Amino acid sequence: MAQKLLSVSRQQDRIRGILIEKKGGGYFAGDPMDLSSKEALNSACDAAGEIYINDSFLSAIYVWSLFPRVAPKHIANLLLQDAIEKFQSSGKPNIGFQTIAEVQTDGVRQREIAYVAMEEEEIANLWVLFKKFAKKIKGITSLPVAIAGTVAKFEALESNFAVAWIGETESSITVASKDGIVKVARSFPFGTKGMDPTDQDSAKAFSHRVDKELNRTINFFKQEFREPEPDKIYIFGNRHLESIFETTPLSVLGAEFYFQFKAPLISNYSPEDESETFHIFSSLFLNHHFNFLPRKVVEDRMVKRVLYPSCAVLGIAILALFFWSSQLTAQVDRENIKLQERFTTAMQLKGEVERLEEKINKLEPFQGWKAFYDDTFNDRLAWDRIFSEFGRQIPSNIVLDSLSINPGGKGNWLANISGKVRAPDWEAGLDHIREYGAKIDSSQFFVVKTVNYSPQNLEERAKYFNFNLLLELNKMEQ
Repeated sequence: MAQKLLSVSRQQDRIRGILIEKKGGGYFAGDPMDLSSKEALNSACDAAGEIYINDSFLSAIYVWSLFPRVAPKHIANLLLQDAIEKFQSSGKPNIGFQTIAEVQTDGVRQREIAYVAMEEEEIANLWVLFKKFAKKIKGITSLPVAIAGTVAKFEALESNFAVAWIGETESSITVASKDGIVKVARSFPFGTKGMDPTDQDSAKAFSHRVDKELNRTINFFKQEFREPEPDKIYIFGNRHLESIFETTPLSVLGAEFYFQFKAPLISNYSPEDESETFHIFSSLFLNHHFNFLPRKVVEDRMVKRVLYPSCAVLGIAILALFFWSSQLTAQVDRENIKLQERFTTAMQLKGEVERLEEKINKLEPFQGWKAFYDDTFNDRLAWDRIFSEFGRQIPSNIVLDSLSINPGGKGNWLANISGKVRAPDWEAGLDHIREYGAKIDSSQFFVVKTVNYSPQNLEERAKYFNFNLLLELNKMEQ
């Protein structure tokens, strides 16, 4: 099931909203609702998954100007100081801005920036009404920003344009760039309330008043920006506006007037329905640069956006470390068990040899065999003492992989030892191997012939470095 979006518009103390679903590539809306009562507002917010709001914000200022080129992190503070001077207030306004371009004037590089600023108190007064549903609120913006952004999003525009929304008791006229960024915005307490579209005199007086306000706005725009007047003017509101202005035309020279979109925005609405509710559903299409959520809310959401993924990463790292540690411990235990098994085998062989010697010594009648035994084993190695000595020499940070003992020719025996040394780095590993080799060489049973140390996988967390020793075994009497 598609998630329901609640788009809201507030003028003065009247709040109107529409529940909208986006599905199949289009928008489908319910009937417009009066949400001025607490019960109606709560019911609509409960039914919605996300909430988007616009408000007249009559104290808002709209600035489009050149500013000194500073580092991006200082732009917000630069605009804040400019806004405080324009407000002539000690309060800290809430600012949304968008960088338009970088320009060079008289050899000085500057930034062309559009910003909107409004008193934080105004936003707080609106926020109180929706505070219970704070987590659902995705955007708050001004009515001029919302209607200009919506027109620019759905109409193919090549130059500045004007959009007027005529309400019952309050109206707004906005001149914006082709991208929908507000250049001039005016609100005035006038609308369709009391106007009778069927009465010629009433409709004519209404048309003259709208024409007057429209020309005032466009003339002010031309003075501020020294640019041609908009060639396209969009007018939305009462469904009778188009017929009224056809009977009593507006006098903006060279402008084309539009009273509906080229293609429907709300799939199940008629053009007249879209015109009447345009100011409500336009909240959905706000420019994210001009989203005026309270500063504290934005900061809290930023903290959560960073904190939650960080905690997840930390948890995964702890689990990985625990798993790695358990694997390493298990490997060390396995190697120790192998060494213990070899030592046990050696001790068993020693006991067997001792038992055989005892039996042979008791064979008094077989002097010839005893002489043969003495001659044969007189030169043998003291295996029990060799293995005992060898086991004592192994430090805890060395793990043996293999031990092989073979005749080396000329009656001597050679032992080949392969293993790993555990150390924080390869240099410390080399020191451990040197110490180990020195201990073995100092033993009466062994002579170190060659040492081969080959550190590998230096970047892995488990620091084990391979080595190989070739020993010659000394012949010692039991």
